[in-house]
Amino acid sequence: MKRKVLVPLLLSLLLSGCSANVPEEATTSSSSQKQMTSETVESSQSSLSDTKTVTRASDSGSTSESVSKTESPKTPETASAYPYQVDMSQQSNVLTFSFEGFNVPDTVTIDQSKEEVTFESSTPDDSVTSRYRATIATVPTKTIRVFSVGTNQIREVKVNTQISIGKILGGTQDRKDYHGTMYLFYNHDGGLSLATPNYAGNVPADQMDVMQEVLP
Repeated sequence: MKRKVLVPLLLSLLLSGCSANVPEEATTSSSSQKQMTSETVESSQSSLSDTKTVTRASDSGSTSESVSKTESPKTPETASAYPYQVDMSQQSNVLTFSFEGFNVPDTVTIDQSKEEVTFESSTPDDSVTSRYRATIATVPTKTIRVFSVGTNQIREVKVNTQISIGKILGGTQDRKDYHGTMYLFYNHDGGLSLATPNYAGNVPADQMDVMQEVLP
C-alpha cells in the first residue's frame, strides 16, 4: 500500500522538477543570447576603434601612408616649397606697373587672362605700344639684384614667380626689344613689385645683372 502511494508521488516530483528546469534553461539560453549579442556589438565597436588606432599608429607603414598624408597637418617647412611665390589667383587679372626715369617705357601691363604683356611709351610726338606673349610660372627660389624704386640702391630679393616674355603679338612696335624675363615679388611694405630688365642700360659691367624695380 505504501509502494502504491510512493510511486505516484515520485512521478509527480519528477514531472515538477522537469517543468521547473525548462523555463530556467530557456531563460538561461535567452540571457546567453543577449550576452553574446552584446559581446558581438562591443567586439565590433572595439574592432572599429582598434582599426582606427592601428591606422593612425602605423603612419610609417605602407598600408596607411595615404591616410597619414591626408590627416597629418603640414609643417611650415613643407606647406610651400616656394615661400616667395606671388599668389596670382589673389591678384587682379590686369596689373599695370609704372617706370621712373629716362630711356624706359612708361608702363608695363600684365594681362593674366590673355597671357600677354604690353609695354607703352609716349613722347610729345608719338605713342608706342608693344604687345608680347607672356608665360607666368613658379620657379625654384632664386636671388636677384634690383635697383630699388626711388633710391636706385641695389638690394637682393628672393623670388619664385617668373614672367617669361615671348614673341611679339602686335602693336606699334618700339625700337627697343623687350624680350627677357621679369619677376613678381612682395616688397618690404607688403605691396607688389615687378623686377624688369634694366632697359635704360648705362651701368658698369658688374651691374649688368641688376634689374629695375617698378611699382603699380
